[in-house]
Amino acid sequence: MKRIKSLLVLTLLTTVILTSCATNKEPVKGVESSVNETGDVKAVKITANNCNVTQGVDATSKVLQTVNKDANLNVINKVNEDWYCVKLPNNQIGFVPQQQCTPVLPNNAINKGNVGQIPATGTTPTPGTTTGKTPGTQTPGAANQMQLPQTGTGINNRQPIPGNTTGNNENTVADDNAEVENTTTNKNISNEEQQLINLINESRKQNGLKALTADNQLSEIARIKSKDMIDNNYFSHNSPTYGNPFDMLKNFGIQYLSAAENIAGNKSVQEAHEALMNSPGHRKNILNPEFTHVGVGIQKGSKYGYMFTELFIKK
Repeated sequence: MKRIKSLLVLTLLTTVILTSCATNKEPVKGVESSVNETGDVKAVKITANNCNVTQGVDATSKVLQTVNKDANLNVINKVNEDWYCVKLPNNQIGFVPQQQCTPVLPNNAINKGNVGQIPATGTTPTPGTTTGKTPGTQTPGAANQMQLPQTGTGINNRQPIPGNTTGNNENTVADDNAEVENTTTNKNISNEEQQLINLINESRKQNGLKALTADNQLSEIARIKSKDMIDNNYFSHNSPTYGNPFDMLKNFGIQYLSAAENIAGNKSVQEAHEALMNSPGHRKNILNPEFTHVGVGIQKGSKYGYMFTELFIKK
């Protein structure tokens, strides 16, 4: 009888211990990752009052033309760390010293919205393929670029995130004399995404940096990336659907001088931002003084609660 009672007590204790272990399971901790790239320089703007375009990469070389400040020149290639090879308006080829100019986007290369179609659900785009104006057709020589969902359509079925403190859909505008809170109404950015943009720009302000301009197209691409990570159950800068973030940006028709991506999985906007700021690589992207524009995409799902993608570019 005593032996039976002992067995019953032992069984009861074992059940209590197992139940305790099961109910006290810790939640999945957040996760973060970052990556960045510098794009090829296609044009430069002269920053010196008068810049001599020379025949060779030497200050003593023959001067082909003197160019005024703020003039834009198309770049053929970067010769070395000190010189750019450029094409003059008269089609002559010359060289300008790097310290007298700064990289810019060519006037005719700024995003014009000339993009193709987003692939149908369940399909995978193949970099290097061609597409015509009509989805499904092919036109030789046409660039393979994807089209973002139209305003108010597509994947933007997002849920409010716990801890959100913003109450409007606004787009932060970068201005030398503007406060971080100066915004213009934009219905394409959710409250949670605006909250994250505000946190990013507040962190930059605290470090003496200009606010980033919130970019609608970047935010849409960031949402697509966050959703792709949830749908395909991965956490990586390399998407099985869209490739690396820089190919993805280019395939959606985004032009940039440099770019970076931060990704995170977390249960709230505030905790995601704090985790990114506490990580050297992610903090470096957020506080990079060279970046001018930002896009953020937040999607509900994954074992972390929400998936966050931040895209930074310099235009």
